[in-house]
Order: sequence, then C-alpha cells, then structure tokens
Amino acid sequence: MTPASSSNDVVPDKAAGNSFAVILATGAILVFVLTLMLFGSEAMDSGTIILVAGTIALSLAPWPLWLAGLEKTSVPLFPAFCTYLAVYFAAAPFLAPLGWPDGPVVLYEIAEVGTLNPDTYTIFSASMLAVLIGYYAAICGPLNRLRPFLGPEPGFNRYFRAMLWLMAISHLVYSYIPEVRSLPSIGQLLDPAGLFAVGGLYLAWRRKRLTLAEKLVFLVVLLPLEAYAVLRSLLITKFLLLTAFMFFLFLYERQLRFMLIAALLGAALLGGYRYTTASRSFGEAGLDRFKAVYNAVIDDFKNPYQTNPRTGLKRLDIPPGAVSLIRRVGQYWVFQHVHDRTPDPIPYWRGETLKPLLTTMIPRVLYPDKPREVAGNKFGIRFDLLTGDDPRTSINIPWPTELLANFGPLGLITGMAVIGLCLAGLFRILLSTAAGPVTTLTGLTVLHPLVYPESNISVTAGSIPLLYVCLTFSCFIIWWFTARKQT
Repeated sequence: MTPASSSNDVVPDKAAGNSFAVILATGAILVFVLTLMLFGSEAMDSGTIILVAGTIALSLAPWPLWLAGLEKTSVPLFPAFCTYLAVYFAAAPFLAPLGWPDGPVVLYEIAEVGTLNPDTYTIFSASMLAVLIGYYAAICGPLNRLRPFLGPEPGFNRYFRAMLWLMAISHLVYSYIPEVRSLPSIGQLLDPAGLFAVGGLYLAWRRKRLTLAEKLVFLVVLLPLEAYAVLRSLLITKFLLLTAFMFFLFLYERQLRFMLIAALLGAALLGGYRYTTASRSFGEAGLDRFKAVYNAVIDDFKNPYQTNPRTGLKRLDIPPGAVSLIRRVGQYWVFQHVHDRTPDPIPYWRGETLKPLLTTMIPRVLYPDKPREVAGNKFGIRFDLLTGDDPRTSINIPWPTELLANFGPLGLITGMAVIGLCLAGLFRILLSTAAGPVTTLTGLTVLHPLVYPESNISVTAGSIPLLYVCLTFSCFIIWWFTARKQT
C-alpha cells in the first residue's frame, strides 16, 4: 500500500512524550485514589487499604506511560481498557459503602455477596498485573520492531467521500427501518459503518476536503439523525462506546475542547444510568422514553428520600442516581460471587463461553444455524443471579469474570497475560502513529469496543477480524480505483 499523496491527509507522528501531561496525569491518579480512600476505607485494615489503593493506581498507570511515549499508538486504547478495570473492579471496595450504605453488597437484589474477601481481591490484583506485564513485555520486546500495517489511504477524495456518504445512509436506513434490522448479521457491519462514516467525514472536514453542501448536510442532517438513533434506545453501552469513539477521534486530531465535551457527555450519560434503565421498558424507543427519563429525574429532585427495596427504610445519603451507578459499575462483586462458588458447588465452565469464537466470524446469512449468544443468560442462571424461568434477561460477563468462571484463578491470570499480549499486537499493528488517518480511523472503528470489556470475549471481540477486512477492502477498492484514474 502507498500513503496518501497529499500532506494534508497524513497526521504527523505523535509518539513524543509530554512531560507536563505525564506529571498532570500522575497527579490526577494520586488525587483520585486518595479521594476514593476517604469514602470506603473505614471498614478495612491497613493491609487491605494498601492493596486496593495500589491496584487502582496500577490499573491507571498506563495513562502516564502512554503520554510519556512508551507506546507507539496514535490513541490510548490500552489505558482506556485498564481504566474500565480500575473503575468497575479495582475501585469497587472503596465505592461499596456508597452503593450499599445500609447493609452488605447484594447483586440484582437477589444474591448477597457480603464483605470484601481480601484473598479474592488479591487474585484480581494478580490478574491486573498479568495483563500489564503481557502488554508491556510485548511492546518493549518482540513487538518493538514489528512493522505496523500501513493500509490504503484514498486521500479523502470524492470517491472515498461518496463511499462514506453511502455508509452513512445505509446505517440510517438500518437504524430507522425495523425490517432492515431484522436481516441476519446486518448489524455487525452497518452499526460500525455509521461510526466509520461520521468519523471519516469529520476527518475530511478537518483536512478541508468537504464541500459547503457536504458540511451543511453533515451538521444539519447526518449528525442529528445519527445521535438520535443512538440515544433513543437508552442503552448505556451504546452511549459509552459512541462517546469513547469520538473522544479518541478528537484526541487523534488534538481537538482538546471537543475531547472535553465528549468526556463530559459520556459522564452525564453514565450518571443517568438509573433513569435510562428504568425507562427502557416504557413504550417504544423514542420521545416517550425521553419524557419518562425527564419525569424520573424531576421526581428524584423533588423527593430526595429514597426507599430501600430490601429493607423498606428511607434514607438520604447521596443522589439516588449515584447509588444506582455505583451498583452498576461494581462488577468486582460479581467476580467475588463467582469465586466464592467455584469450583464447589459450581464446577468451572472449561471454555464453554469461548466456543462461539469458532463461528462468530461467519455471517448468519451464510450459516443460518449458527449458535446464538446466550452465555449471559446461562451465566445468570448458573450463578443464581437470575431465576430459572427467565430465558430473556442476560447478565454481562466482563472478561476477568469470564476467565475465572471458565478456568479458575490460575487460568484467569494466564488468560489476562495472553489478553495483554494480544492487545499489544492489535494496537501496535493497526493503530500505529506511523499510519495515515484512514488506516487509523479503520483501526479505531473496529477496536474501540475493546475499551469496554463488559460482555464476554466472543461478543466484544468476535467480529473484529471480519469487520476489519471489510472496511480495509472497501478503502483498498477506492484507493485502487483512484490510482487507476490518475494513471
């Protein structure tokens, strides 16, 4: 492949470290850890406090390392991946007194976990260390001299922009027409195609390649329709992945103000988890749900005294939305719940949830009998987080919990080390600072869901190879066609 012919189309290498940013990030991590310690360290002994605080700091350490230029990646996907583990797992013991202030941790109002088990937390800490060792040993060792993939760079010419507009229209048709959404496997391609189109048109605008008409349609038509298509479902995962994608894209372009807007928008949407979740069952997706969310927020504001559904006691602790959010992000407690029940009385799954990886890359249109992803439902029933007569509800299985349920502590630690190595290879090859903007956009579109490993591995990562091949092949066709036209 050859790079774009115009210097406007290639972003310069951004691997150089920024000492001020490194110091600022390190200070922010220390302040964050100390603040958490103020909330939830009273019931812990000093050794456990040090263990939890150290694990949080360890989980966030990739940020200053990326800012220092240790990684040769254009966007910090690995630091974001570790941040998920820091918030959803490592920080859970400090946050528990805020989420469950009147008793022990109870999952889904069904399973009581009890207090923190230091032995279980030590196992998670070891797995966190393993993923860091796997990642940094790879990028500083065998991957240090690995040549990145420099994909086709069509140069944001009119043919490439036409492809982006076609992708955007296809995604809108998929989003708003139920009959299209019912087609087998269509979402695996058209969902990310919308992000690729919006990101590509934004990059084209930044490089002054959009016409005035394109700019108007992009701002007035495409962005509002795409935003509403995502927001109307009120799904927290879609919220977070969309804002994460835009945050990384703005970071790649060094648009600090837009980065801040994306981060604040993501935080606001995350803070509204209590209301969006409760309103998802309210009528059809659309304006009625937004009204339900608005009414719920107003009710909480007018009636701050909340009733605990288990005890019936009314209390005024922190905003009820914050309580719901802390319970939502407390995925460590599911991890401890699994550890307490395996291998006795519940035997290890021995890779059961990983089997779909064998077929997930095959589109259902080619394999109509492809097994459906039901691991979340089976997991909830297996570990008594769902009733046995609930065939539709699914429980999220984050990667550490999935590895623990399948292979036990030793398999968890080994698996996390392998994950660190695999992420190092993916990010080093597909998101290199030496790559052009189209190659970077392709890698970001395909790989950004990895920063939120909330679902089991086959759901989160199973479609990555096929999607990357499809997007890269599309870019190659445009690049090849342009080269022939120029010849």
